[in-house]
Amino acid sequence: EEYLVGSRVTRLPEDAQPRHTAWLNGMSDEQLYLQQYCESTLSMVTWFCARSIFDRLGGFSEVGRGDPEDLQFFYRHLDAGGKLARA
Repeated sequence: EEYLVGSRVTRLPEDAQPRHTAWLNGMSDEQLYLQQYCESTLSMVTWFCARSIFDRLGGFSEVGRGDPEDLQFFYRHLDAGGKLARA
């Protein structure tokens, strides 16, 4: 199966966005799936995936100014049947 994999995050400064950080780091595998359309349940800065996935989905679109290209990629991955995992 084709996975977009991420990891837990540490914020610098450590007190930046404490509720969001706790949400990201505290999710179970089931919650990664159940909450995937609330927001990106894996922090983009921790993503890794096979190059074939990135290329097939068209990479990041930088067409529009202020466009959330990471979130759009995340949703294209899910819509194509991709899975999520945390390392």
